Amino acid sequence: MKQDENSVALVGGGAACVATFVALVKRRAAKTIYVIAPGEIGPGLVFGNSDDDLICNTSAEIMSVMADAPQDFLLYLRQNGRYVSPEAFVPRSWVGAYLTDRFRDYVAIACRRGIKVVHLPYHFHSARVIDACGHELKLARDDASYSLVVTDVIFCTGLGAPRLPDLLKPHIDHPRLICSPYPEADMLQRIPKHSRVLVVGSKLSAVDAAVLLGRQDCKVSMVSPSGALPAVRSRSIRNARFRLDRSWLESIFRRWTPGGDASYPKGLRHAYLKYFVHHMSTLAGPLWRKQFSGAHTCDQRLRDQISLAELGQSQWQDVLVDLVETINAIHAKTRGC
Repeated sequence: MKQDENSVALVGGGAACVATFVALVKRRAAKTIYVIAPGEIGPGLVFGNSDDDLICNTSAEIMSVMADAPQDFLLYLRQNGRYVSPEAFVPRSWVGAYLTDRFRDYVAIACRRGIKVVHLPYHFHSARVIDACGHELKLARDDASYSLVVTDVIFCTGLGAPRLPDLLKPHIDHPRLICSPYPEADMLQRIPKHSRVLVVGSKLSAVDAAVLLGRQDCKVSMVSPSGALPAVRSRSIRNARFRLDRSWLESIFRRWTPGGDASYPKGLRHAYLKYFVHHMSTLAGPLWRKQFSGAHTCDQRLRDQISLAELGQSQWQDVLVDLVETINAIHAKTRGC
């Protein structure tokens, strides 16, 4: 179909939706944009809170929804009287407000450009391909159902389903088994003060749950099925002090064939590790072996890693951030994106 006849449905109403919506409006990629989300568009589950103790796990400098304006979130904060460093980890509620405002800004821009924007407060149910130029979506909510035909569909759901251990699955309908701490107000309402609570997991959502429940005098125990400690980050920004050897990385990447686990051999993992260690050795500062704790117990290892991060002795993070972004660029190039 012609571009001026295109209609795009965005499924989901969080950060991924806002970033995609902004890009569509900037490029005038559709005549009509439908946003399918049962609640407010912008914050989503992750950023839809008002508690300043719940902070982002990535630095402010990389939170922009503008691909061509990476400093947009920092500029937004400063325009609202919040002066933070690029490396700061800010409350997630600040990001939620930013997403809400940027969506509203670009709705207004879309209207001025003749682009129709429609918010459908439904849950996505199913999709069916009609032909090469059309998709039929089935939507639902408590009191109604809805059918929508569009030329393109983009899923912006982002948040994956919680991984529930097999031992707990038979109790999935129990009122005191809570699969997600978000929205946090719902979790706190369901758990009385002074309760004994088991938090399963060790990543950001688990930490959030422990913090909130501890504040209302609950006795909290945390367990992790993987045994992995949460990542301790001092920053997550690009490092201009060194440059990755891209040709070497591309040669490693060409050895990978998309597919099942068998297509990712141990030898390839060793090649990536060797590449990473080589670049770690080029950095000025502490030896890379001294940037990791050698403690045998989990609690002491976590304390050590926090201390290293506070001293700025976690340069391995800089290498990993550059490595991931470079791999993404190579992957996009090989796929012709």
